[in-house]
Amino acid sequence: MNIPLALSTLIALAASALPLHAYENASDAIDQKYDKITGFDGVYYPAENVYRIEVPRTDVKVTNNQFPIDPSMGLTSWIAFTRYDPNRFLVNGDLVVFEDEINPVIATLLESRIEVTALNRRFLNDNPRVYFLHFEDTGSVVVLSEALRKVFDQIKRIRDVNAVPQTNLGRKLPENSQVDASYIEGLLGREGTLKDGRLKILFGRKVYTDGIQIGKMMGVGSWTVFAGNEQDGVVYGAIAALDSELPFVLKALVKGNFQISAIENQELSESPGTIYVYFWGEGKIKEIAQTFKDGLKQTQ
Repeated sequence: MNIPLALSTLIALAASALPLHAYENASDAIDQKYDKITGFDGVYYPAENVYRIEVPRTDVKVTNNQFPIDPSMGLTSWIAFTRYDPNRFLVNGDLVVFEDEINPVIATLLESRIEVTALNRRFLNDNPRVYFLHFEDTGSVVVLSEALRKVFDQIKRIRDVNAVPQTNLGRKLPENSQVDASYIEGLLGREGTLKDGRLKILFGRKVYTDGIQIGKMMGVGSWTVFAGNEQDGVVYGAIAALDSELPFVLKALVKGNFQISAIENQELSESPGTIYVYFWGEGKIKEIAQTFKDGLKQTQ
């Protein structure tokens, strides 16, 4: 299936056919004449007024515990459209991505102002490692389709260069650590704990769960550990963001070449809801400390 072709036809049809407000449901606005023109295999579900596209990842061979996984076992991206207003649609979905696709796909979605809502894994012994990137946004079917076409174009470009997903994206780093704690603490405005040359700093947030206020010692807040040395530093940690802060945190971290490793929530009934962005960064210690600060300040 040629996804860029299908999505480009979606755009052309939506732009050239009757105005969107003339249609009564998601199927009319998106797939009218589609099967006849392109063979596009989206499916309309009238009970929910949803037009759903499924995109199997057949371009990469994946195993789990050395057993071959096929698209029916979860290796299928999906995109779903539903109309909620005469001229606007809600789109959400779940993209199957590999390690070297994560940051480029996140960047492409954010550039198109599509919200990234989660990043997670579902297998324990998969090879290569598979990730699932969730997104959601609202707007015209033309704008949303253009943005998603860019995502699939980006994935294709990556796989055209390297058919096998690249899993070692970093470089060899020193095993022993001796970071300049005073510089990092000064930059971030917070004292940390220095042990074995590695500096850990906590930044708490206050939320309520079941009416009880909790903070950093109950696991709510951002944290980070700096290791390595001045020229070859590493940083790992998580930034706790509210919904409205999440895209800005992601933009700052991706801009600084931090590898995003997970986006998740951890409480069921907390208020306000908090999303945790896990990351790994490498480089000169001052530069990675600045990138972390840039991400963290989006939450303050």
